[in-house]
Amino acid sequence: MAEPSKHTSRLFLLDRKSGQKFLIDSGSEISVIPPSPTMNKSPQSNFSLFAANNTKIPAYGMVRKELNLGLRRPFIWTFIIADVSSPIIGADFLKHFNLLIDLKKKRLVDVETSLFTSCVFSNIVQHSILTVDVNISFKNILSEYPDLRNPSLISKSASHGTIHHIITTGPPVTARPRRLQPKLYDAVKVEFEFLLAQRIIRPSKSPWSYPLHVVPKSDSTVRPVGDYRQLNSVTERFLPKAAEQQYLLSEFLKGSKGKKDSKPLNWSSEAITAFQRCKQALADAALLAHPSPSAQLALHVDASDYAIGGALHQVVDSKLQPLAFFSRKLTSSEKSYSAYDRELLAIYSAIRHFRYMLEARDFTVFTDHKPLTYAFRQKVTRSDNIAADVLSRVSAITFPSQIDYDCIAETQQTDQELHTLIASGTSLELKRSPLSSFQEPSQRFDHVHLDLIGPLPPSNGYTYCLTMIDRFSKWPEAQPLKDITAETVAEAFFSSWVSRFETPAILTTDRGRQVEFLLFKALSKLLGVQKCRTTGYHPQANGMIEELPIEKCNQMPCY
Repeated sequence: MAEPSKHTSRLFLLDRKSGQKFLIDSGSEISVIPPSPTMNKSPQSNFSLFAANNTKIPAYGMVRKELNLGLRRPFIWTFIIADVSSPIIGADFLKHFNLLIDLKKKRLVDVETSLFTSCVFSNIVQHSILTVDVNISFKNILSEYPDLRNPSLISKSASHGTIHHIITTGPPVTARPRRLQPKLYDAVKVEFEFLLAQRIIRPSKSPWSYPLHVVPKSDSTVRPVGDYRQLNSVTERFLPKAAEQQYLLSEFLKGSKGKKDSKPLNWSSEAITAFQRCKQALADAALLAHPSPSAQLALHVDASDYAIGGALHQVVDSKLQPLAFFSRKLTSSEKSYSAYDRELLAIYSAIRHFRYMLEARDFTVFTDHKPLTYAFRQKVTRSDNIAADVLSRVSAITFPSQIDYDCIAETQQTDQELHTLIASGTSLELKRSPLSSFQEPSQRFDHVHLDLIGPLPPSNGYTYCLTMIDRFSKWPEAQPLKDITAETVAEAFFSSWVSRFETPAILTTDRGRQVEFLLFKALSKLLGVQKCRTTGYHPQANGMIEELPIEKCNQMPCY
């Protein structure tokens, strides 16, 4: 490749976010950016960049940047930090985002959206950036297979149609979001937007989540780290007796101060054996069978001095097929149990763990502790089990009362003195308060009933309705409201009724907080309106206005 002249006119594009001008160079195999003035320029040996004239270009690392090219979508890309005079958008960037260079019209065209952004020509001395030395013997092979030099982060999905499903127990494990420093937040945001654009991650609505921890790298970038320990602790275990095998290794974690703990471990021969057993268990992990609804279930349990475990099998053609495994360490108090109690605890814990599969199914429990088998075979005679026998035969439980209510009622009916005392008008006589009645108005719009209904389905921003009706003429009015504050109700009543039909003499309302507010009371006093409140929790006292919405709903289908 020939070296360009010192007055070559090149196409430049402005990044509206950072204000930098990027050189559009399809001859450069990768995208690069010059180092910042404050950066520690220490060349890294894992980068080998060459100019078009075969001179080696020092590289200092990578940085992820988000560009705003004016094409209405984000462009997040990993740039190589190299010793160049200006930032370069190379062929890898153009290929990934499907961008075309239009030199005639001085623009960059986005094929996916058919949008374009304008570029400018400028004179610059800049060689194209190559990742392969032009003099090496296998240059043609690397040119034929460019993915070997610029591997894509997007892995090709396998076409096997298999979906991995993790069986979990208990409520979902979730963690509250952690606040990050503004500087770390910006870096993590760019990192995740890049992973999202590369289709390495995707948005999820799963209730399972883990906390995010950000670790700074030596090259001033960040590494997002997920804490999966709590999440993995509730997943189904596929290894039989895993807790027993990992017991010695788990003991090393007691009193640990984290990864900075420099306390030496007693890596004994027993610990080495336990570690080898754990590795072998992973290598020999049993292949679980697909559950059959009609198969007989068998639950094998066992207990040791420091752990309990169980294995759920199904019997198909007289053969045991494993379905799932369960194991856990014993607590300090459970270790003091007798062998009988530990074996019984193993049965209880295994049945409780596999309850979702054992419920409403016949199953057999297998244990190597023979005394447990007699616990379910012992027969107790009726003479030795009197209390339970009696309680099992009780059809109804009643407690005799010392008061004969029927006799008391009959005596009250025949007691002449009691009837005379009740009829004499004493305080023992039940007296009902007489019902009051509304005074009928003498003219229209003299007595108005008012009520609020809602919330209703939104319509043009209105969700409530103020209903009013004249007691004399039965003339109804309804005014839509956006809210039911005292100010809104008072304004609606004044503008829709008082301004059109004059001020009423009596206004009947319920005990709603809107009409009991000081503002509404002040309006009533200013207009000279006598307020009449209904009884609490008694809508019949204002039945005329309460039945208005029902009548209107019944009339609507007729129109």
